[in-house]
Amino acid sequence: MPRLTYTIGFPMLLAATLAIAARAAEEKPLGPSDRATELVRKAGGTLSYSLPGYYGYPAFQTLEGQKQLGLTAEQKQKIQDIGFEYNFKLLEQQRQRTADWSMRDVKPEDRPKVEYELRQRDTKRTEDARQWADEARKQVEQLLDAKQLAVLRDLEFRQRIPVIYHARYLLDTLGLDDEQKKQIDAIYGDSAAKQQEASRKMSEISRQMYEAQNQACEKIVETLRPEQVEKLKELMARPVPAVIQAPPSKPGK
Repeated sequence: MPRLTYTIGFPMLLAATLAIAARAAEEKPLGPSDRATELVRKAGGTLSYSLPGYYGYPAFQTLEGQKQLGLTAEQKQKIQDIGFEYNFKLLEQQRQRTADWSMRDVKPEDRPKVEYELRQRDTKRTEDARQWADEARKQVEQLLDAKQLAVLRDLEFRQRIPVIYHARYLLDTLGLDDEQKKQIDAIYGDSAAKQQEASRKMSEISRQMYEAQNQACEKIVETLRPEQVEKLKELMARPVPAVIQAPPSKPGK
């Protein structure tokens, strides 16, 4: 019987092991694409792949968010490429703006006219950046299936929820009944009480930190000889910036 168990169990164990290995291979992160490598090189070696500042989009940058969305390794790489493209455009735009506004060769009498033209360019740059963000969002959404899109929409909604705390009027447009209003009022009241308690604790922590620093300073002074205390008093009598500014380090250190 033990041998029979081994004979049957081993193929099952092998199959399970192969399945786990295959799943691990599918989830193994892909290296940066050639396009991403090229953009990083053009950017000077540093370039993030963060996506436009839409609600929900931070999910693509966190492992938990990627897990909730169920992104494949291929999707992750393509989303990174979209992020790199988007940020590279913004970087190039900022570099051009910096060069434009330097106005090194502009004569003083021409500055008002040039500044007006540059503000017009900035308006166009803002419009371009908004368009690039919309394009990046559409490109990302085209990579997601219906289930992933539904998860993304829910993530967006969850991230917007804190807005209603300071926008009670939004709830008032939903046709709340008396019982709902009563429950929501109780929730607001409970939250206010908790915030007040947290504020009290923070004030106490700040006081304790201040006292700990003062006690440390008193003990430090006690370790000094009288002539050192006198010299310290002389130093501390100087203006505050001169006191807190550390002396420049010596060459080679």
